[in-house]
Amino acid sequence: MQIDIKQGITYCGTKEDYIDILRLQYEDSQENRNKIIDFYNKEDWDNYVIFVHGIKSSMKSIGINKLSDMCKELEYAGKEKRIDFIKENHDKMIQEYDKVMDVLGHNFSINEQMEDDVSELEELAPEEFERYIDEFENAVYTW
Repeated sequence: MQIDIKQGITYCGTKEDYIDILRLQYEDSQENRNKIIDFYNKEDWDNYVIFVHGIKSSMKSIGINKLSDMCKELEYAGKEKRIDFIKENHDKMIQEYDKVMDVLGHNFSINEQMEDDVSELEELAPEEFERYIDEFENAVYTW
């Protein structure tokens, strides 16, 4: 899985907002996953398209372009009533969504475990923070 952190920060405004939006995406992931699968199983293509559009946009805004592109293709297929394309590619998109959320969940669970210890640490200098962002980006790219 690749994530364009610089794109995400640019779209979200600040590093802090970016982290908050990543966390929200993770927190909402199970509900979102259930909804999209439900729409798919019910063959409710109108709502499926609307929901895939939302995932496309939110993933683009946090720099997760592969998943965003997959959702874009499914969205257009739904608008064009190419249901065979949706049926052929839906599971691949869900697998990619799961991989993305696993990476986010792993990073946030580590952060939550360390939250008490971190509260006593001093704020990082901007250069040091940039180094940590680079390390995070490298870890994501090698996933």
